[in-house]
Amino acid sequence: YGYAISLDVKEIQVSILDMDRSELSRDFIDSIVSSGYFRIFSSRDSVFRVDEDIKSNNASLGIIIYPDFQRRIMRGDSSSIQIILNGSNAQSSQYSLNYLMMALKRYGSEILAKKLLADITKYSGITIEEKILFNPLLKSPLYLIPGLIAFVIMVVGAIATTIAIVREKENGTVEQMKLCPISPAILIIGKIVPYFVISLLSSIIMVILSLIFFELPIKGSIIFLLYALIFFLLCALGFGILISSIAKSQQVAFTVAVFATLLPTMLLSGFVFPISSMPEIIQKISYIVPARYFISILRAILLKGSSFSDLLFDVAGLTGYAVLIIAVSIIRVMKRGID
Repeated sequence: YGYAISLDVKEIQVSILDMDRSELSRDFIDSIVSSGYFRIFSSRDSVFRVDEDIKSNNASLGIIIYPDFQRRIMRGDSSSIQIILNGSNAQSSQYSLNYLMMALKRYGSEILAKKLLADITKYSGITIEEKILFNPLLKSPLYLIPGLIAFVIMVVGAIATTIAIVREKENGTVEQMKLCPISPAILIIGKIVPYFVISLLSSIIMVILSLIFFELPIKGSIIFLLYALIFFLLCALGFGILISSIAKSQQVAFTVAVFATLLPTMLLSGFVFPISSMPEIIQKISYIVPARYFISILRAILLKGSSFSDLLFDVAGLTGYAVLIIAVSIIRVMKRGID
Protein backbone atom coordinates (compact mmCIF):
# COMPACT_ATOMS: atom_id res chain seq x y z
CA TYR A 1 0.00 0.00 0.00
CA GLY A 2 2.91 2.32 0.68
CA TYR A 3 4.00 1.99 -2.94
CA ALA A 4 0.48 2.80 -4.11
CA ILE A 5 0.24 6.01 -2.08
CA SER A 6 1.64 8.70 -4.35
CA LEU A 7 0.17 12.00 -5.46
CA ASP A 8 2.74 12.29 -8.24
CA VAL A 9 1.39 11.83 -11.75
CA LYS A 10 3.66 9.87 -14.05
CA GLU A 11 3.45 8.32 -17.50
CA ILE A 12 0.88 10.88 -18.67
CA GLN A 13 -0.38 9.59 -22.02
CA VAL A 14 -0.28 12.33 -24.66
CA SER A 15 -1.97 12.52 -28.05
CA ILE A 16 -0.20 15.01 -30.34
CA LEU A 17 -1.24 16.80 -33.50
CA ASP A 18 1.79 18.54 -35.05
CA MET A 19 0.51 20.71 -37.89
CA ASP A 20 3.82 22.54 -38.21
CA ARG A 21 6.14 19.52 -38.62
CA SER A 22 9.18 21.75 -38.25
CA GLU A 23 12.49 21.35 -36.48
CA LEU A 24 11.34 23.44 -33.51
CA SER A 25 8.03 21.58 -33.17
CA ARG A 26 9.88 18.26 -33.11
CA ASP A 27 12.31 19.67 -30.54
CA PHE A 28 9.32 20.77 -28.48
CA ILE A 29 7.85 17.26 -28.52
CA ASP A 30 11.22 15.76 -27.56
CA SER A 31 11.50 18.26 -24.72
CA ILE A 32 8.13 17.18 -23.34
CA VAL A 33 9.03 13.49 -23.44
CA SER A 34 12.46 14.07 -21.89
CA SER A 35 10.83 15.75 -18.88
CA GLY A 36 9.97 12.24 -17.63
CA TYR A 37 6.31 12.98 -16.96
CA PHE A 38 4.84 12.46 -20.42
CA ARG A 39 4.62 9.55 -22.82
CA ILE A 40 3.48 9.89 -26.43
CA PHE A 41 0.48 7.66 -27.04
CA SER A 42 -0.08 8.67 -30.65
CA SER A 43 0.59 11.29 -33.32
CA ARG A 44 -2.68 12.23 -34.98
CA ASP A 45 -3.63 14.01 -38.19
CA SER A 46 -6.77 15.82 -36.98
CA VAL A 47 -8.19 17.53 -33.90
CA PHE A 48 -11.10 15.07 -33.99
CA ARG A 49 -8.75 12.11 -33.51
CA VAL A 50 -7.07 13.84 -30.55
CA ASP A 51 -10.49 14.42 -28.96
CA GLU A 52 -11.33 10.75 -29.50
CA ASP A 53 -8.15 9.68 -27.70
CA ILE A 54 -9.16 11.82 -24.72
CA LYS A 55 -12.76 10.63 -24.66
CA SER A 56 -11.74 6.96 -24.88
CA ASN A 57 -9.21 7.33 -22.01
CA ASN A 58 -6.35 6.35 -24.28
CA ALA A 59 -4.73 9.70 -23.55
CA SER A 60 -5.03 12.14 -20.66
CA LEU A 61 -3.63 15.11 -22.53
CA GLY A 62 -3.89 16.36 -26.09
CA ILE A 63 -1.39 18.83 -27.58
CA ILE A 64 -2.03 20.68 -30.84
CA ILE A 65 0.86 22.56 -32.45
CA TYR A 66 -0.27 25.17 -34.97
CA PRO A 67 1.21 25.42 -38.50
CA ASP A 68 3.05 28.69 -37.83
CA PHE A 69 4.78 27.49 -34.64
CA GLN A 70 8.40 27.77 -35.84
CA ARG A 71 7.88 30.83 -38.01
CA ARG A 72 6.43 32.88 -35.17
CA ILE A 73 9.17 31.83 -32.75
CA MET A 74 11.93 32.66 -35.20
CA ARG A 75 10.33 36.03 -35.86
CA GLY A 76 10.17 36.75 -32.12
CA ASP A 77 6.36 36.78 -31.98
CA SER A 78 4.35 35.00 -29.33
CA SER A 79 3.59 31.45 -30.43
CA SER A 80 0.79 29.36 -28.98
CA ILE A 81 -0.24 25.75 -28.64
CA GLN A 82 -3.57 24.24 -27.67
CA ILE A 83 -3.86 21.61 -24.97
CA ILE A 84 -6.89 19.41 -24.35
CA LEU A 85 -7.28 18.05 -20.84
CA ASN A 86 -9.41 15.20 -19.52
CA GLY A 87 -11.23 17.05 -16.74
CA SER A 88 -12.90 13.90 -15.39
CA ASN A 89 -9.73 13.39 -13.37
CA ALA A 90 -9.36 16.84 -11.85
CA GLN A 91 -6.25 16.05 -9.83
CA SER A 92 -4.29 14.50 -12.68
CA SER A 93 -5.36 17.28 -15.04
CA GLN A 94 -4.02 19.95 -12.71
CA TYR A 95 -0.73 18.11 -12.29
CA SER A 96 -0.48 17.57 -16.05
CA LEU A 97 -0.95 21.27 -16.66
CA ASN A 98 1.72 22.17 -14.09
CA TYR A 99 4.20 19.69 -15.58
CA LEU A 100 3.53 21.01 -19.08
CA MET A 101 4.16 24.57 -17.93
CA MET A 102 7.51 23.48 -16.50
CA ALA A 103 8.38 21.73 -19.77
CA LEU A 104 7.46 24.86 -21.73
CA LYS A 105 9.63 27.03 -19.51
CA ARG A 106 12.58 24.70 -20.01
CA TYR A 107 12.01 24.61 -23.76
CA GLY A 108 11.96 28.40 -23.89
CA SER A 109 15.28 28.48 -22.07
CA GLU A 110 16.73 26.03 -24.61
CA ILE A 111 15.62 28.27 -27.49
CA LEU A 112 17.34 31.27 -25.94
CA ALA A 113 20.46 29.23 -25.17
CA LYS A 114 20.73 28.17 -28.81
CA LYS A 115 20.18 31.79 -29.95
CA LEU A 116 17.85 30.68 -32.70
CA LEU A 117 16.10 34.04 -32.90
CA ALA A 118 16.94 36.95 -35.12
CA ASP A 119 16.54 39.23 -32.12
CA ILE A 120 16.60 37.48 -28.73
CA THR A 121 15.15 40.50 -26.94
CA LYS A 122 11.92 40.12 -28.92
CA TYR A 123 11.22 36.56 -27.76
CA SER A 124 7.69 36.55 -26.31
CA GLY A 125 7.49 32.91 -25.25
CA ILE A 126 4.88 30.24 -25.89
CA THR A 127 1.35 30.64 -24.61
CA ILE A 128 -1.17 27.88 -23.89
CA GLU A 129 -4.77 27.74 -25.06
CA GLU A 130 -6.61 25.42 -22.68
CA LYS A 131 -9.57 23.22 -23.54
CA ILE A 132 -10.82 21.12 -20.63
CA LEU A 133 -13.31 18.36 -21.41
CA PHE A 134 -16.00 16.86 -19.14
CA ASN A 135 -15.19 18.97 -16.04
CA PRO A 136 -14.21 22.46 -17.26
CA LEU A 137 -13.88 23.94 -13.76
CA LEU A 138 -11.84 20.94 -12.51
CA LYS A 139 -14.15 20.48 -9.53
CA SER A 140 -12.71 17.85 -7.20
CA PRO A 141 -16.11 16.57 -5.96
CA LEU A 142 -17.06 15.46 -9.45
CA TYR A 143 -13.89 13.36 -9.53
CA LEU A 144 -14.17 11.99 -5.97
CA ILE A 145 -17.90 11.20 -5.77
CA PRO A 146 -17.71 7.94 -7.80
CA GLY A 147 -15.00 6.74 -5.39
CA LEU A 148 -17.14 7.69 -2.39
CA ILE A 149 -20.05 5.70 -3.80
CA ALA A 150 -17.76 2.68 -4.16
CA PHE A 151 -16.54 3.14 -0.61
CA VAL A 152 -20.08 3.33 0.82
CA ILE A 153 -21.14 0.21 -1.08
CA MET A 154 -18.18 -1.68 0.38
CA VAL A 155 -18.97 -0.50 3.93
CA VAL A 156 -22.67 -1.35 3.78
CA GLY A 157 -22.41 -4.34 1.48
CA ALA A 158 -19.27 -6.28 2.40
CA ILE A 159 -18.66 -5.42 6.07
CA ALA A 160 -22.29 -5.34 7.18
CA THR A 161 -23.05 -8.65 5.43
CA THR A 162 -19.94 -10.28 6.88
CA ILE A 163 -20.70 -9.25 10.46
CA ALA A 164 -24.41 -10.06 10.19
CA ILE A 165 -23.71 -13.70 9.29
CA VAL A 166 -20.85 -14.14 11.75
CA ARG A 167 -23.08 -12.74 14.48
CA GLU A 168 -25.22 -15.87 14.11
CA LYS A 169 -22.18 -17.94 15.08
CA GLU A 170 -21.41 -15.89 18.17
CA ASN A 171 -25.05 -15.84 19.31
CA GLY A 172 -25.34 -19.60 18.90
CA THR A 173 -28.23 -19.39 16.47
CA VAL A 174 -26.47 -21.18 13.61
CA GLU A 175 -27.98 -24.53 14.65
CA GLN A 176 -31.47 -23.05 14.54
CA MET A 177 -30.76 -21.71 11.06
CA LYS A 178 -29.66 -25.17 9.94
CA LEU A 179 -32.97 -26.65 11.09
CA CYS A 180 -34.88 -24.42 8.69
CA PRO A 181 -36.30 -26.49 5.78
CA ILE A 182 -34.49 -24.49 3.13
CA SER A 183 -31.27 -24.95 1.19
CA PRO A 184 -28.04 -23.15 2.23
CA ALA A 185 -28.18 -21.05 -0.95
CA ILE A 186 -31.68 -19.77 -0.15
CA LEU A 187 -30.58 -19.12 3.45
CA ILE A 188 -27.63 -17.01 2.33
CA ILE A 189 -29.72 -15.13 -0.23
CA GLY A 190 -32.23 -14.32 2.49
CA LYS A 191 -29.47 -12.91 4.67
CA ILE A 192 -27.97 -10.69 1.98
CA VAL A 193 -31.12 -9.33 0.29
CA PRO A 194 -31.71 -6.62 2.95
CA TYR A 195 -28.12 -5.39 2.59
CA PHE A 196 -28.44 -5.45 -1.19
CA VAL A 197 -31.50 -3.20 -1.03
CA ILE A 198 -29.97 -0.88 1.61
CA SER A 199 -26.71 -0.52 -0.32
CA LEU A 200 -28.49 0.13 -3.60
CA LEU A 201 -30.71 2.77 -2.01
CA SER A 202 -27.66 4.36 -0.36
CA SER A 203 -25.91 4.60 -3.71
CA ILE A 204 -28.94 6.09 -5.45
CA ILE A 205 -29.37 8.63 -2.64
CA MET A 206 -25.69 9.62 -2.94
CA VAL A 207 -26.08 10.20 -6.67
CA ILE A 208 -29.24 12.29 -6.13
CA LEU A 209 -27.59 14.37 -3.40
CA SER A 210 -24.58 14.89 -5.66
CA LEU A 211 -26.88 16.15 -8.40
CA ILE A 212 -28.46 18.62 -5.99
CA PHE A 213 -25.51 19.89 -3.97
CA PHE A 214 -22.49 19.39 -6.25
CA GLU A 215 -24.16 19.75 -9.67
CA LEU A 216 -22.93 16.33 -10.69
CA PRO A 217 -23.94 15.71 -14.30
CA ILE A 218 -25.30 12.41 -15.59
CA LYS A 219 -24.35 12.52 -19.25
CA GLY A 220 -24.70 8.79 -19.86
CA SER A 221 -27.44 6.20 -19.59
CA ILE A 222 -29.21 5.84 -16.23
CA ILE A 223 -29.83 2.17 -17.05
CA PHE A 224 -26.09 1.67 -17.55
CA LEU A 225 -25.46 3.49 -14.27
CA LEU A 226 -27.88 1.18 -12.45
CA TYR A 227 -26.21 -1.85 -14.05
CA ALA A 228 -22.81 -0.77 -12.72
CA LEU A 229 -24.19 -0.14 -9.22
CA ILE A 230 -25.89 -3.54 -9.05
CA PHE A 231 -22.92 -5.58 -10.23
CA PHE A 232 -20.45 -3.77 -8.00
CA LEU A 233 -22.83 -4.36 -5.10
CA LEU A 234 -22.84 -8.07 -5.96
CA CYS A 235 -19.03 -7.99 -5.74
CA ALA A 236 -19.24 -6.46 -2.27
CA LEU A 237 -21.86 -8.96 -1.08
CA GLY A 238 -19.84 -11.84 -2.49
CA PHE A 239 -16.83 -10.73 -0.46
CA GLY A 240 -19.03 -10.54 2.62
CA ILE A 241 -20.33 -14.08 2.17
CA LEU A 242 -16.85 -15.47 1.51
CA ILE A 243 -15.32 -13.82 4.58
CA SER A 244 -18.25 -14.86 6.77
CA SER A 245 -17.70 -18.51 5.83
CA ILE A 246 -14.10 -18.26 7.09
CA ALA A 247 -14.18 -15.95 10.13
CA LYS A 248 -15.06 -17.29 13.58
CA SER A 249 -15.89 -13.98 15.27
CA GLN A 250 -17.11 -10.50 14.42
CA GLN A 251 -13.74 -9.00 15.33
CA VAL A 252 -11.89 -11.32 12.95
CA ALA A 253 -14.53 -10.77 10.25
CA PHE A 254 -14.27 -6.99 10.55
CA THR A 255 -10.46 -7.02 10.41
CA VAL A 256 -10.35 -9.32 7.38
CA ALA A 257 -13.07 -7.31 5.62
CA VAL A 258 -11.21 -4.02 6.12
CA PHE A 259 -7.97 -5.37 4.68
CA ALA A 260 -9.65 -7.30 1.87
CA THR A 261 -12.16 -4.67 0.73
CA LEU A 262 -11.89 -1.15 2.16
CA LEU A 263 -8.15 -0.59 1.86
CA PRO A 264 -7.92 -1.86 -1.74
CA THR A 265 -11.00 0.24 -2.61
CA MET A 266 -9.37 3.33 -1.16
CA LEU A 267 -5.78 2.84 -2.34
CA LEU A 268 -5.68 0.55 -5.39
CA SER A 269 -8.75 1.57 -7.39
CA GLY A 270 -7.76 4.99 -8.68
CA PHE A 271 -10.17 6.60 -6.18
CA VAL A 272 -7.51 8.98 -4.80
CA PHE A 273 -4.15 7.91 -6.22
CA PRO A 274 -3.62 7.56 -10.01
CA ILE A 275 -3.02 3.93 -10.97
CA SER A 276 -0.66 4.98 -13.77
CA SER A 277 1.70 6.46 -11.17
CA MET A 278 2.01 3.23 -9.21
CA PRO A 279 4.83 0.69 -9.75
CA GLU A 280 4.06 -1.77 -12.52
CA ILE A 281 3.58 -4.72 -10.16
CA ILE A 282 1.03 -2.71 -8.12
CA GLN A 283 -0.80 -1.78 -11.32
CA LYS A 284 -1.19 -5.47 -12.14
CA ILE A 285 -2.42 -6.23 -8.63
CA SER A 286 -5.06 -3.52 -9.01
CA TYR A 287 -6.81 -5.65 -11.66
CA ILE A 288 -8.14 -7.91 -8.88
CA VAL A 289 -9.81 -4.93 -7.18
CA PRO A 290 -13.40 -4.63 -8.48
CA ALA A 291 -13.60 -0.96 -7.49
CA ARG A 292 -11.05 -0.21 -10.22
CA TYR A 293 -13.57 -1.17 -12.91
CA PHE A 294 -16.57 0.32 -11.12
CA ILE A 295 -15.04 3.77 -10.52
CA SER A 296 -13.80 3.95 -14.11
CA ILE A 297 -17.28 3.08 -15.40
CA LEU A 298 -19.01 5.51 -13.04
CA ARG A 299 -16.78 8.46 -13.97
CA ALA A 300 -17.24 7.73 -17.66
CA ILE A 301 -21.05 7.53 -17.36
CA LEU A 302 -21.46 10.61 -15.19
CA LEU A 303 -18.92 12.97 -16.76
CA LYS A 304 -18.35 11.72 -20.30
CA GLY A 305 -21.64 10.14 -21.30
CA SER A 306 -19.84 6.96 -22.35
CA SER A 307 -21.92 4.04 -23.61
CA PHE A 308 -21.73 0.33 -22.87
CA SER A 309 -19.61 -0.30 -25.97
CA ASP A 310 -17.08 2.38 -24.95
CA LEU A 311 -16.26 0.55 -21.71
CA LEU A 312 -16.25 -3.11 -22.73
CA PHE A 313 -13.06 -3.93 -20.81
CA ASP A 314 -14.28 -2.42 -17.53
CA VAL A 315 -17.80 -3.84 -17.96
CA ALA A 316 -16.42 -7.32 -18.63
CA GLY A 317 -14.08 -7.07 -15.63
CA LEU A 318 -16.83 -5.94 -13.24
CA THR A 319 -19.43 -8.44 -14.50
CA GLY A 320 -17.03 -11.37 -14.48
CA TYR A 321 -15.79 -10.46 -11.00
CA ALA A 322 -19.34 -10.29 -9.60
CA VAL A 323 -20.39 -13.61 -11.10
CA LEU A 324 -17.19 -15.35 -9.98
CA ILE A 325 -17.14 -14.09 -6.39
CA ILE A 326 -20.84 -14.83 -5.82
CA ALA A 327 -20.50 -18.33 -7.28
CA VAL A 328 -17.36 -19.17 -5.28
CA SER A 329 -18.91 -17.81 -2.07
CA ILE A 330 -22.16 -19.73 -2.35
CA ILE A 331 -20.40 -22.98 -3.38
CA ARG A 332 -18.07 -22.72 -0.38
CA VAL A 333 -20.97 -22.09 2.00
CA MET A 334 -22.93 -25.00 0.56
CA LYS A 335 -19.93 -27.35 0.93
CA ARG A 336 -18.52 -26.13 4.25
CA GLY A 337 -21.52 -24.46 5.84
CA ILE A 338 -21.22 -21.33 8.02
CA ASP A 339 -19.78 -23.04 11.11
